[in-house]
Amino acid sequence: MSENKIAGQDFPLWQFPLNRPHVGIKLGNTRNGLLVWGGENKLQLSMGLNDLWDHDGGTEWHEGQSYGAIRSALEANDEAALREIFKPTEKTPQLCPLGRVTLVFPKNAVITSAKLDIYKAMLTVSVRKGGNLFAVRLGVEYKSGTVFVSLPKGLSASHKILNAYEQPKNTETFVKRGFSKPAVYDCGFEQAMPHDPAVGFACVVKGAGLFVATARAPEGEAYAAALAKGENAAATGFAALAASTAKRWKEYWLAVPKVSLPNPTLQTAFDYGMYQFGVATDAGFDTMVAPLQGPWYADDVFPPWGGDYHFNINLQEYYWPAYHGNRLEHLRPVFNLLKAWMPKLRRNAEVFVGIKDGVMLPHAVDDTGRVMTAGFWTGMMDHGSTMWMADLMWRYYEFGGIGGKKFLREEAMPFMEGAFNVFWAMLEEDKDGKLSLPVGPSPEYRGSDLNAWGRNASFQLAAAHRLTANLISAASALGIEADERWLKLRKDLPLASIVNDPELCGVQIGLWDGLAIEYSHRHHSHLAGIFPFDTLDFDDPEWNDIIGRSLNRWLHFGMAQWSGWCVPWASIISTRVGNSEAAEFILEYWDRFFVNEGRGTLHDCHIPGVNLMGRSSFDRSLNRDIIQFDAAGGAVEAIYEMLCHERQGVTYIFRGAPMRWLDVSFKGIRSTDGILVSASRKNGKIANVSLEASTRATTFRLANPWNDATVAVVRNGKITKIPSAKILEIKLAKGETVKLRPC
Repeated sequence: MSENKIAGQDFPLWQFPLNRPHVGIKLGNTRNGLLVWGGENKLQLSMGLNDLWDHDGGTEWHEGQSYGAIRSALEANDEAALREIFKPTEKTPQLCPLGRVTLVFPKNAVITSAKLDIYKAMLTVSVRKGGNLFAVRLGVEYKSGTVFVSLPKGLSASHKILNAYEQPKNTETFVKRGFSKPAVYDCGFEQAMPHDPAVGFACVVKGAGLFVATARAPEGEAYAAALAKGENAAATGFAALAASTAKRWKEYWLAVPKVSLPNPTLQTAFDYGMYQFGVATDAGFDTMVAPLQGPWYADDVFPPWGGDYHFNINLQEYYWPAYHGNRLEHLRPVFNLLKAWMPKLRRNAEVFVGIKDGVMLPHAVDDTGRVMTAGFWTGMMDHGSTMWMADLMWRYYEFGGIGGKKFLREEAMPFMEGAFNVFWAMLEEDKDGKLSLPVGPSPEYRGSDLNAWGRNASFQLAAAHRLTANLISAASALGIEADERWLKLRKDLPLASIVNDPELCGVQIGLWDGLAIEYSHRHHSHLAGIFPFDTLDFDDPEWNDIIGRSLNRWLHFGMAQWSGWCVPWASIISTRVGNSEAAEFILEYWDRFFVNEGRGTLHDCHIPGVNLMGRSSFDRSLNRDIIQFDAAGGAVEAIYEMLCHERQGVTYIFRGAPMRWLDVSFKGIRSTDGILVSASRKNGKIANVSLEASTRATTFRLANPWNDATVAVVRNGKITKIPSAKILEIKLAKGETVKLRPC
């Protein structure tokens, strides 16, 4: 693969029929999602909007939901008191489906296949009519989100518009939520919203072009706004819209690392995953933050879980590619959203632990920060969600994000310190000075049962240690003194809960004190110290055996209850402990059983016989086709990790790439301090490594790619040598590029 070409330009064909929206080919921008599917002579264009919220229901963190009250109810085993504290709400906010346009070709026409050029975000659909093959081209304009379609000469098409309200599975839910029927017009419809601005949907035909637009506006104005938008697109024309969109995508791919893998399954997952990341996320204050399904909401069903924001892994996972993928600015809308929520997050902390300088983010909220799962007490009080978002902020700075120390000082530190202050208030000090967390959950383990908690929950401990390490590093970068509480936590709080089960694996990491994992579980929370928080060092003799036994137990219970989004996470854990073949296999397993025929990434396993998440062991008739964006980002990150990752302050290359990958390469994977790393392995040997300091001067710590060999560093044609060492320390000036090779 040449350096100037991405594999997506030769992306595999989709074969039709594709018989439902959730197997549709994905196009869109950060707000508007398009799923292209269909069969025979009908091409379906299902459209969704990820800001189409019905803001009815949900709750705020309210008086009485204090940590003390929760702890008292749990320690007293008082379920009635706990349920009184966390009363479910009748309704929760909900993202709503929108509608579709059906293109109907002549009866003797058949849609055969489609090819997506991810370099330009342009889809070409092949239609056979008689003995001729026609190409229908379509895309989504990057700025406006308007769909533009071009029909070839000799192929005519009529079109039909269907609003989501009239879909059989949707009508009852719309009625229960207080919606009225949409107003239908010749070119579209307007759907009034009970608590929010209306949404307009319009389809404009001009010559051989068709243009579909949406708009939000007050009731009575939304359809006209959408129609005007569609007419403006028609006046602009297909060619100009395609050129505008291609320009944006060219800029996007220029920054994205070039990755060449010998495994075609993983290459496709990487290419399409980075494409989806570029559709669903972008930089800019007004850019939408991607919810669970990105912008791809099918029109025939309401999205599960309200389509909300989940902060106990899901949002983190689909934003992971921003770091190694050299697209850091895609994180800024996330941070801007959290900044806008700060008054609410401050109040949550005040109610929860009685402090005014805290920050607390429940695990599932709508786009205003309103709680979606009032009765799910473990998720509401899971402070790991807040600390994890704080880690994303630190990593943005650590990877050289725009704003540098100003961002760190003014945005990241207030959030990081607020998150720490809440956790500190939850701790208690024993007589020997050691710290412990009396009550904490492990995400989704035992759901919201009365026993879904324990002392020193390992997930919370790992998140807290990562947060505290980041705070100490941030203080050093800003030239301020570290808080004594940070230092005490680092010294006196356990890194993980350690339990001993003599009958199965012995001394190992527990979910919390006294409890080792009991069954296959989709959230690898007790292993979070390995990844994402990197607080446990597998190479440390003190931890090596403990981690090994913990992984043995994890493997013992297997994958039977894993959901789609947790499988790439498991691949990363395998990479981090040196199991490269397992890392590869786990991603292949994910692609086979959690990716549908349209390359939609699923929550539930879609084939029986290997996994029980959402289905039986044998019944193929079950089909919970829940697509989520998270696993697509997780798979991309798992591939980046196989090629290049950071652990305990050191960058490693090819540590997750199986040795049977004789020829593998990457160019421009971003690492700490904005270092762009490139490397190739040819005939099983690492041949080339280069480092580019893209943002600032630094001393870069790199695990010696050639074990402990002496390494030559080439700068501007001059060679210096680094003596034999397992860890290389390489000084780089801002803008400097060096090449490494073994002596």
